[in-house]
Amino acid sequence: TICLGWCLGLALLADHFGLSYEVGAFIAGVALSRGKKALVLSERLRPLRDFFLMFFFFVLGARMELFSLGSIWLPAVLLALLIVLLKPFYLKSLFRIAGEGMELSSEAGRRLGQSSEFALMIAAAAALSGRLSATVSQLVFITVMITMFVSSYVVVLRLPSPIGTRPGLQQD
Repeated sequence: TICLGWCLGLALLADHFGLSYEVGAFIAGVALSRGKKALVLSERLRPLRDFFLMFFFFVLGARMELFSLGSIWLPAVLLALLIVLLKPFYLKSLFRIAGEGMELSSEAGRRLGQSSEFALMIAAAAALSGRLSATVSQLVFITVMITMFVSSYVVVLRLPSPIGTRPGLQQD
C-alpha cells in the first residue's frame, strides 16, 4: 500500500511540475527498485505490474490511427529490420569490449535486439506535447511493435526461456 501511495504521490507531484503522470510513476518505480525490499515488492506486486503493462500497451494501441498505417508500414518494416539485424551485433560488440565472454555477449545481444517500450513512452509524450507529429509517433509505435514481435519470436525459438519451443530450450 505504501509503495502504491509513493508511486501515486510522485505521479501527482510530476503533474504539478508540468510533467506527465507516467514520468512521476517511472521515477517512483526507479527509486523503489533501488531499495532493500525491491525483490519482495517485485514478487508481491507482479500481478499488478503485469496488469499495468498490459494496460499500457492497450492504451498505446488505442491511440494508434489505422488510416496512417498505409503510408508508414514500409518505413516501419525497414526501420524494424535495421534494428533487429544491427542492434544485436552492436550490443554483442559492447559486451565483448566490456570483457564478457562470446556466448553471453551473443545471447544478451539477441535478447536485447528490439526497440524499447521507453521509445513508446517518449514518442507518446513528445506527440502529446506537439514536439512530434502524429505520423512519426505512429511510425515509432509500429516499428517498436514489429521489433518486439520479431525479437520475442527469435528468443522463444532459439534461446533458453521458460516458454521455449523445444525441451532443451525450456529453462527458467
